[in-house]
Amino acid sequence: MQERTKILEEIENNTSLPIQTVENEVQTDDDEHEKLLEVNKSLKSVVEIMADKIHHAVTERPDLFDGISEETNERLDHLISTIKNQATQIHLLRAEHDQTREKCQRKINDLQK
Repeated sequence: MQERTKILEEIENNTSLPIQTVENEVQTDDDEHEKLLEVNKSLKSVVEIMADKIHHAVTERPDLFDGISEETNERLDHLISTIKNQATQIHLLRAEHDQTREKCQRKINDLQK
């Protein structure tokens, strides 16, 4: 009879662990789900802010978007392209400025001699 009681106790002890594990797994899944929901909410907010900024740019400067449809992606691509072109122009102007500055400095040095 004692052996039977020991065996039953062992079975109870062994079966209680998986139940706890399942509860922990469920809790972990819930935590991960909550984190995913928070991340999705943040991403949605960022996308909405970007769309609002693009819409604001379109409203304030419609001349920047001649021939561009209402698609936010197209507008964003157009803005990125415009910014890249402007960056290239700025770089070229800086190089030209530096060359002109060097020429002027050489002329100043020649005149001082």
